[in-house]
Amino acid sequence: MEKAKIKKTKKDKGSPPSDYTPELVRLCAQAKEASRVMAGIPLEQRNRALLAIADALEKNKGDILFRNEIDVEAGRRAGLTPALLDRLSLTERRVMDMAHGLREVAALPDPLAD
Repeated sequence: MEKAKIKKTKKDKGSPPSDYTPELVRLCAQAKEASRVMAGIPLEQRNRALLAIADALEKNKGDILFRNEIDVEAGRRAGLTPALLDRLSLTERRVMDMAHGLREVAALPDPLAD
């Protein structure tokens, strides 16, 4: 049996897939630009930002959880699957795990170091 030949083509980097929404394309472009900016910021400053975000998550967890309940209910009314609702749902533990994860990332060696 002969193997099917797969034609490899270079994807045009200038145009996103057709099923991407304009909002998603805009957010991706912003993330790419932010990564360039972040690469020029000293490690200590990047780590301070990560630690500040972790602190803000913990400080504001009540408000975050309240607003998340609103989002989850809207998702339920919109017919999201139970799996998607679970991924959307935050608990106090999940918020604390996010803060812990940010602190762990801040403790890692500089990923941009030569």
